[in-house]
Amino acid sequence: IATRYDGCGWQGQCDPRIKPPPSEPGFKDAIVVLTQPQWGAYYHFVIDAMSRLYWVMDQYPEVVADENTFFHTGMANSIGQTWARLVGIKTSEENSRLLEGWWKAKKLYFPPSNKCADMRQGAQVKAIRWMRQTLVDNQELAAAAAVAAAPTQKVVLLVHRDPRKSKRRAITNIEDLVEEVKKDLPDWKLELFSDYPTSPSIVETCLAFRRADLIVGMHGAGFANLVCARPGVPVIEFQKTHGGYDYEILTVKLDMPYVGFRSAAGSDDPSPIAPNCLGSALRCAMRFINGQDASCANVSHYNNGKVCNSTWDPFPLPEGFPLITVTAAQL
Repeated sequence: IATRYDGCGWQGQCDPRIKPPPSEPGFKDAIVVLTQPQWGAYYHFVIDAMSRLYWVMDQYPEVVADENTFFHTGMANSIGQTWARLVGIKTSEENSRLLEGWWKAKKLYFPPSNKCADMRQGAQVKAIRWMRQTLVDNQELAAAAAVAAAPTQKVVLLVHRDPRKSKRRAITNIEDLVEEVKKDLPDWKLELFSDYPTSPSIVETCLAFRRADLIVGMHGAGFANLVCARPGVPVIEFQKTHGGYDYEILTVKLDMPYVGFRSAAGSDDPSPIAPNCLGSALRCAMRFINGQDASCANVSHYNNGKVCNSTWDPFPLPEGFPLITVTAAQL
């Protein structure tokens, strides 16, 4: 089996003549296909693929429990194994039930797929909310949280894509943003969530997002971990220049207030973030936290003119550019 294209992204040729045969001869008894396009990419694996397990858990729980059932996830490494366990699949690297590539099966299960976020729909609401509740109920996460020190201050989590790890949508002036957060939120604890030199473990990552009272960062795969966060926690996203509705839509499904403003980052480019724009966004997010009028966030995608009191706009939108407002009713 191979799942390569659904109108969201294309990942090369599917011609079986250029693919190696399955790594094991014969047929698996049963395979549940969770993989979607962009397999192996963290966001698409966590949100698009793993959330599909909801439908199998709901309708065929015995299939999931059967140790002869395998799961095609497109990611079978330690990251994939941990996420699979967190959402209810009993698996390990030593006795893996996760598959990549081409396989044969006597029976295949294809749960409903998730639509591309750039089509302004993304993963199905029921599946995403089930996934969050499953993480809340997970005993491995509960045990890890029990031994961690409870925060004594409100926590702002600043998600940092470090340019020393990759230039792709990296923040080039993180020190300025740290100072801005400290200035605007002097009584809060700032936690810097960075992928350099290595990313935290999946369990550590999930707990970091869960204890945060405010989450800030550049558009990128790290925001897939919002599924670990608590409802009602505001999210500030430094948006790409164009496109990328993934996390705005995800916050709606997770009942998390959203404040976004456009950065100079394209899909593959690093970018500085204007500190005064971040300051304005922080003040807007605090209105949610304080139960005040938060109309500052009732705007469309690319809302620099609403939360950013600055002329800093490296890519002004053309006259008449269509703006999209996402609401829960539309999802």
